[in-house]
Amino acid sequence: MSKMKRSSLSQFDIADKVVVVTGAGGHICSEVAEQFYKCGASLVLADIRSHKVEALSKKLSKSKHPRLREFQIDTTKKVQWERLL
Repeated sequence: MSKMKRSSLSQFDIADKVVVVTGAGGHICSEVAEQFYKCGASLVLADIRSHKVEALSKKLSKSKHPRLREFQIDTTKKVQWERLL
């Protein structure tokens, strides 16, 4: 997806919106998160594997205006969702 044309996502105005990406430490969701970030969205990166989310956050935050938050979350736990939202 890293070769996806920006125009395919830019048809949606997500600049200045917040996007929650669960599973952000995985291969597919990390690429999805990167594309949203490139289109101007602020991201909440969530995954049960905090080290994966931290690595993605470091990769994306090399830009001048980081718009990132990181959360370790087990999406099967309601109390963790409540903490995230």
